[in-house]
Amino acid sequence: HAPAIAGGPAGYSQEQFVHFLQTGERPSHSHTAPPMPQFRMNEDDARAVVAYIRTLPQAAQNATPDTSTSTTTSAPATP
Repeated sequence: HAPAIAGGPAGYSQEQFVHFLQTGERPSHSHTAPPMPQFRMNEDDARAVVAYIRTLPQAAQNATPDTSTSTTTSAPATP
């Protein structure tokens, strides 16, 4: 289960989020661990990603997918 990314990591300032994307280092000075990739963005790219993520709408907490319109059918059980 992946955390929601809309708005960015909770409690991160814009500068902390940019720093995280450039270095993989959290504000607590801990580093990401697998499966998080060891990536290094340049400052312009990191700022563009932060700006984009900050525009994403927050998803409803504990939302469940609407399966009422599902067209998936199950195969009949075999004896």
